[in-house]
Amino acid sequence: MSTPVLSAKIGGVRRKHTAVVVATALAALVGAVVLALAAEMIVDWLVELPAAVRTGVVAVVLTGVVYVVLRHVLWPIVYGPDDETIALWVEHEEPDLRSRLISSVQLSRPGGVAVGASAGLVAALVRETEEMASPLDFGRVVKTDRLLRVSAITAVIVVLALSALSYAGPVGSDLLKRAMLVPGVDVPRKTRVEVLDGNRLIARGDAVRLAAVAKGIVPRGGTLRVQYDGADHAMTFAMGPDPKLVGGFAASIENVQDSFTYTVQLNDGHSREYRVEAVPRPGVAALECQQVYPPYITRTDPRLATVRRAPGDLSLLAGSRLVLHVTPTKAVKLSPATRPGDGNHVHLVGSNVDFPLAADGDRLLAMEGDAKGLGVALPAGTSGFSVHLVDGHGIWSKDPVVYRIDLLPDKPPSVRVTFPERKEELVTQIATIIVGFDAADDFALGKATLKYKVDTQDNGAEKSVALAFEGNPRSLRGYHRWDISKLNIPEKSTIEWWVEVEDTNDQTGPGRADSEHYQARVVSEAEKRADLFQQLGASWEEMNEVSNSEQELNRKLGTMILEKK
Repeated sequence: MSTPVLSAKIGGVRRKHTAVVVATALAALVGAVVLALAAEMIVDWLVELPAAVRTGVVAVVLTGVVYVVLRHVLWPIVYGPDDETIALWVEHEEPDLRSRLISSVQLSRPGGVAVGASAGLVAALVRETEEMASPLDFGRVVKTDRLLRVSAITAVIVVLALSALSYAGPVGSDLLKRAMLVPGVDVPRKTRVEVLDGNRLIARGDAVRLAAVAKGIVPRGGTLRVQYDGADHAMTFAMGPDPKLVGGFAASIENVQDSFTYTVQLNDGHSREYRVEAVPRPGVAALECQQVYPPYITRTDPRLATVRRAPGDLSLLAGSRLVLHVTPTKAVKLSPATRPGDGNHVHLVGSNVDFPLAADGDRLLAMEGDAKGLGVALPAGTSGFSVHLVDGHGIWSKDPVVYRIDLLPDKPPSVRVTFPERKEELVTQIATIIVGFDAADDFALGKATLKYKVDTQDNGAEKSVALAFEGNPRSLRGYHRWDISKLNIPEKSTIEWWVEVEDTNDQTGPGRADSEHYQARVVSEAEKRADLFQQLGASWEEMNEVSNSEQELNRKLGTMILEKK
């Protein structure tokens, strides 16, 4: 049994009712959201709401929007009033129907007629109800008065809000952005504060200068509010005009020891909170110095290959290499420098040369040189060095200690002739001269040479004879039998000779030293014998003088003894 007329009319009522309910809910929602945002903007302009409060307001508004959409929009659409409810609404508006409409709806359902009941009576009831309902407007039961009121109120709210927003201009725009949680937007004031420095990172103990610019009304001065970490009360500093900035103000804080947050107040405007982080400078916690002697020394004495030296005792042999091991007081920047002096480095005072520090685990290895770790040679003029460190924040060490370096030159060796005693001797053409000499060096002797010149040969050109000895001793007492018979030197010639020694310095040397020059005149055998007799006579006279002196001394001694008795 169907009732197409009743079904169409009841369905129309349902659709109209759902549309009115949803429209009313949406209109009310729009008005409520606009009011909430307007209220938040007004309060924010008056007291400057923190971001957390504004976030809470947005969260509450979104929660209300979700609730209204679910409860008053989706719910009526999915779960609208049923046919019986709508039938009761219509009968309430149309008393002439009496109970015919609700009865027709209920009896028209499958199974609505009880077993044994008269179907003809039910069909007659339905036809009569349809005839009565046809001219009636069921839509009158859905009232739109509330929708109109809510829509009107919402329209007034929206118009007023848009008018106020338009009148406020940039101020209203900024307040709306803050209400919508747009980051980086300050509360608009007559004076807007732009902080130039923002968040800062400085070295502990340094001074910090904080500056800001006033936009709009420029006051005569401002206030810097500083809150140190761990302090109970904030400190304020006066900010005076900065002649370098148009509308600018600045204040300096000396000797900053702790981190702090700060805000700037200019007229009625103030900045948001910024932070100055004070971090310790990097420094040298431990320093190890190693001297690598020049190769010409280590070849002769392997014990001097690498010697550890105290930082306060750096008297180094010229030509030595230096290795530094630096342990910093804090983590430092380990990325390599793009040019000398950019990153962690050692500066050589005097020679004005920089060497980078290379990282190795938790230590910094300075001036290691090649892969063998032999260090680097110190340039001439180097008088000291200082260690410069930079941490990961770009904070440099300050006023580093200058460690003195004394570059000591390699002293030349020394040599003297010990035999013969006389500087001028007479020799024959077949003579052999015994040359005795003593030589010494501070590290090692390299070679010894007998140098001589003959005035009657080769225009007096200098000639040499190598003096052999074993190894590279520090000191040497040597003898050489110089056979001049092989030189074919004519009589009446004069031989000028001396001993020259060299050390093993192949970097800044070699160092050389010459003995005093001696002469040997080539004479005949007769002249040599006469010279020997003369020397013998002189020796005999010296012996007689010594003997006479001893006799005279004995006589005086005897006299003294007798006088005392």
